[in-house]
Formats: sequence, C-alpha cells, structure tokens
Amino acid sequence: MYRKILLPIFIFNFFIASGQIKNDLIKNDLSQENLIGQVKTIETKTYRVKHTSDSTYILEDDNILMREGAKLYFNKDGYRTQLSSFDLKKKSPLDSSKSIYRYDKEHRLIKKIRIHYDDPIDTSITTYKYINDSIVLKNSDMASSKHKITSDKEIITSVSRNNYKTKRLYQFDDFNRLIRYEDYDDKEFVQQLHIYTYLDTTTTNVYKQINLWPKINNDANYVAKDYDQYGNPINITTGRFDENKIMQFRMVYKYDSYRNWIERKYFNQNDKLSKISYRTITYY
Repeated sequence: MYRKILLPIFIFNFFIASGQIKNDLIKNDLSQENLIGQVKTIETKTYRVKHTSDSTYILEDDNILMREGAKLYFNKDGYRTQLSSFDLKKKSPLDSSKSIYRYDKEHRLIKKIRIHYDDPIDTSITTYKYINDSIVLKNSDMASSKHKITSDKEIITSVSRNNYKTKRLYQFDDFNRLIRYEDYDDKEFVQQLHIYTYLDTTTTNVYKQINLWPKINNDANYVAKDYDQYGNPINITTGRFDENKIMQFRMVYKYDSYRNWIERKYFNQNDKLSKISYRTITYY
C-alpha cells in the first residue's frame, strides 16, 4: 500500500526538502515563488472539484493535506514578511496560523515568529545568527540547527529538544541550482536520496527528480515536468523504476497582466478536473 500512494505526493511540487538557506541568500522570495512584478500580497484558495454530471461540477473545501487558504505578504524588496493560513470552511476571518519574518539590513532572515491560533495559542520563535560560513538557528522550544555553507554544499546538523540529532546535505551546481539532497536522519548512512536534473544551463526549473529510499527495499521513483513559457508546470509524469506503469497529470492556467497565474486547474491521471486554485494578487 505504501508504494502505491507515494507518487501523488509529488504532483504540485518536487520533493525539495525544506530547510536549506543558501538560495535564500541569493534570491528574494518573489523570484523563488516565480512571481513577476512588485507583488504586495498574494492570497491562494484551493478547492476540490466534485462532479455532478459529465459537464457540471461544484467546488468543495479541500483540506486533506493542508489548509485550503493562504495569504503571503511581501515588502518592496521582494521578501516575505508574513504568511497566514486559514480554513475556507470557517466563517471567522481569523487566521489558523501565522508566520512573521524579520530581516537585517542585508535582507537576511534573522527571526521567524510562528503563531498557531489553536486552544491554547501556541507561539514559537526561531532566531538566525550568521557566523562566518555558518548559520545557527535556535528555536524557542530548545531545538537548534547549524547550516554550514560552501560554494557547492549546505550541510545541516540539527538537535531536537529531546537531543535527537539529524543530518542533511544539499549539493548545488555551478549555477547555484540544487542537484542532490541527502537525508541521513540520525544514522551514518543515507535514508533518503533525491537527485535533480535540468534541461540546460539557464533554466532554474527542475526537469526530472529521482527519489530513492535505500532503507525501504531500495524504493525508487521519478517525477518529470514540462513548463509553460512563464515557468509554471503544465505536464507531470511520475513513474517507478520497478514498474512499466506511469501516471500523467496536467495543469491549465489563467494569468493576469503581469503574467502571474490567478487560476490553476489540475487534471488527474484520468484527465479529469479534480482541483482548482484561485489567487488574488495585489501590487505596489
């Protein structure tokens, strides 16, 4: 069962594990989000499509994997200052969670405040300190991590509040593009391995990603994407190396005058519309 449900997880985004900071020091958040123009805010709402007939459908809340709504705020330099998440089904306009970002004069992140509006309200604060070629992160719940950055690598060693130690490694090419990610967890050998390839030396869009889990019967699969002229994925192919079967998905977009998408329709492996995302974008 595990192997059969693994592939769809990679549909919208390649599995690029969160945590690496190297690219944050090179590009602002607008560039990393593939946004054009001086964006001020962007609100995204995602709905699941329920077909009522062959030609009609209704939209339903979709919070199986994540909250359906999110709003990003950017400063005039293109760096995010706040991320708010909310549930579409709730009548209250209050956020479900909020992240606030603070920077130094060099646009380096120095503090992240995350607030969960549950009962009770939970707040965590992460601070960033830049020491030579390393960045040290400390969390208010006593977790910490150290990011050692070189020209082609970023090595992250983390310690949880329970003294659980982990290690991750990111490798980059000469164009500062991620080409390899290794997750050791708390072991001496790789637990996850992800390899990223590109079509040429100029694009920043990953063409194919290979995912391997050596400790799960050498489980391996791949994801390949085609992009439109604005850098958004339009065709996605997933497959396994031990099977001939592949799965294909596609997405269709509508754009505003800045060429940022404001509507995305997602069609599943049966080429049936299954999700729609809407974005409301404001500009400075």
